[in-house]
Amino acid sequence: MSKDAQRTGRTSSRKIRQLLFMSVIVAIAALAATAYASRRAKQAGRAQSNEINESRTTLTHQAETNARLSPQTGQVRPLTQEEAQKLADGIKLLVNQSTD
Repeated sequence: MSKDAQRTGRTSSRKIRQLLFMSVIVAIAALAATAYASRRAKQAGRAQSNEINESRTTLTHQAETNARLSPQTGQVRPLTQEEAQKLADGIKLLVNQSTD
């Protein structure tokens, strides 16, 4: 400290500027960390949404391929009990609007 600062008990303006500069640096670092965390959370949410959409597409495709034509008549044959259950389970997933 300078002699003048010692006498008056005041902090020098240089120390105040240093403190202010360090405070600004810490604030910028905190903002950057918050932005990074927010971005990572959004990416994770998108990845989960893509997985759900892919599973729904797969179930839809499976349901379409299970609806085969009868080889004798060339017409769509009735669903078996097992096929009907798979189709119902796939439809439940497609219309489920929960966030789980």
